[in-house]
Amino acid sequence: MRIDRVCDVFLTTSWTDRNLSSVSQAGLVNNLNDGMAWGLFPLFFAAAHLSIERIGVLAAIYPATQGFLHS
Repeated sequence: MRIDRVCDVFLTTSWTDRNLSSVSQAGLVNNLNDGMAWGLFPLFFAAAHLSIERIGVLAAIYPATQGFLHS
């Protein structure tokens, strides 16, 4: 019974309702951006032999800028 409801929600948000599908896709892209900023960029900076302090500052710029621009 519960699985049927989860499947219905998935189908509605993915295929049936275009507005919900657009919102879901926008959320996926936003999460991808955050994953890049928090996961891959620090690894890239470490591979470029930057110090931990410099990596921390660069990693903090993204959420600080996002928070400043959203307020």
